[in-house]
Amino acid sequence: MKSKTSFFNTSLLRKDLIRFAPAWALYTVFLIFVFAGGLLDSHPRQIGYNLGESVGLFSILNCMYAMLCAQLLLGDLHNSRMCNALHALPIRRESWFLTHLAAGMLFCLIPVAAAGLVFLIFLGEFWMAALLWMAALTLQFLFFFATGMLSMLLTGNRFAGLVVYCIINFIGGILLWLFYALYIPHLYGLIIDIEPWLVFSPVAQFLQYDWFTVISTNVVSNADLVIYDGWGYLGICSLVALGILALSVLLYRKRDLETAGDFLAFRRLSPVFLVLYTFSAGAAMHLFCQLFVATGTEFVFLLVGLTVGFLTGLMLLRRTLRIFRMRTFAQFAVLMAIFGLTLLLTVLDPAGVTRWTPKAEDVKSVVLNRMYSSDMNQYRHTDPAIIEQVIAIHQHGIDHPDANTNGEPDITINIQYTLNSGRKVSREYTIDTGTLAAVTLEYVLSQPEQIFGTDYPTAEALLERATEIIIYDSNGKEELDINEKDEMLSILQALYADAEGGNLVQEYPLTRDNGKEQYSVCIEDYNGIGRRTWYVSVQAQAAQSVKVLNELIK
Repeated sequence: MKSKTSFFNTSLLRKDLIRFAPAWALYTVFLIFVFAGGLLDSHPRQIGYNLGESVGLFSILNCMYAMLCAQLLLGDLHNSRMCNALHALPIRRESWFLTHLAAGMLFCLIPVAAAGLVFLIFLGEFWMAALLWMAALTLQFLFFFATGMLSMLLTGNRFAGLVVYCIINFIGGILLWLFYALYIPHLYGLIIDIEPWLVFSPVAQFLQYDWFTVISTNVVSNADLVIYDGWGYLGICSLVALGILALSVLLYRKRDLETAGDFLAFRRLSPVFLVLYTFSAGAAMHLFCQLFVATGTEFVFLLVGLTVGFLTGLMLLRRTLRIFRMRTFAQFAVLMAIFGLTLLLTVLDPAGVTRWTPKAEDVKSVVLNRMYSSDMNQYRHTDPAIIEQVIAIHQHGIDHPDANTNGEPDITINIQYTLNSGRKVSREYTIDTGTLAAVTLEYVLSQPEQIFGTDYPTAEALLERATEIIIYDSNGKEELDINEKDEMLSILQALYADAEGGNLVQEYPLTRDNGKEQYSVCIEDYNGIGRRTWYVSVQAQAAQSVKVLNELIK
């Protein structure tokens, strides 16, 4: 009778290990087989490198294997006769749950430890790579196994458990896809960072992160092993897994045995499941259209997916095909009306989010930069005249959302405001080069702080640190190497004068004469810490610089 008060049952654990031995035995063989080809003829450093590279890919395997383990261990809950018989035994539900949890973790620990010991034999001085590999796979499995157990406890049959498991692990990516495909195109100008939302897609994150690697050096030491940033996210997932397991215990205690065979064991979750399942089906059809069908029919496929998802979801929940009633279509119409209303509000933008422009007096500073250019060109403007010009460019971007309609090249820019209140706002627009806004943009991007940086506000300031100036012709041939301070000053003064006049813009789509370069000026300076070299392209429009350079070369 000791098992009545115990939270663990060794007999049940032993039976789980023996009953499902083929599963974890095959998993063990697979883990070793993947690396078998490289164990004998590879350097230990290469084996360690391969282990680090494989962690992300093994998350896909762990995702499937963890659900298989959950299905095997908790599948008895989904058979009415077996469920009632097992729960008639003098064993507490907590004991059943924790024993199955221990068995599931052993299904991972035994194969991973066996494979890890094999790798340790071949790794030599790089034995830490095997331990890190074992830790990463175990913690990944813990997270997926916890969500698998939760899925099995929320549902009443194996198929339902698999569906709920997929929704739990992939709903973040599904909803993000819908938002990116349907809403973001109507939020013109807004910069929406989707990176924070990827944390709700564990498999995608595990694939994205780097874990550890073994670098190539001449001396074998601990420095050869480099640990990357994926472990922080994995640690958070492990803590979430512990919370999911605690929730699973509470749900198991409240679960009615009579729900075995039903789709959901907790009927109050039916609306939540139906909505998530419906939009998952819609996203799947939308993605299918994007990949395999001609464009222009995405919304048709989306609507078909939503309809099929809602109807099949009801069939699964009610376990019948007799759902085609007025009430069913009324419920679907309400759901689609709410969905359509959110899309309509996004398009109409009643709050004016996409049409917002600041007042010049409310802006403390602004950064105007071409997208995808280096951080070196991002400089903060505080001059009220420049701020007003940037706001004018901003307004042009709002008024002309359809760029590249006049046959001229276009340029994508990023505007970052810092308001007097401390609030920071970013916008992104594409500007056609044959417009007045492009002329204004050319002037702003040509200012000295954009070309030479805020550390060199004047030619004299740059001259103090400049060590030499090399002049190249339009073909890249070196014409002149200048070290004399007087000659260097004359060149820098001409460059600054052209920059202040808006004639030294470095962005190709904005340059005149089809970007035909007259000269390339290489400036090298020493700031007391290290040397910096950058090139300034001089087009024909930079008349003062061209004149000075011509005179020096002649």
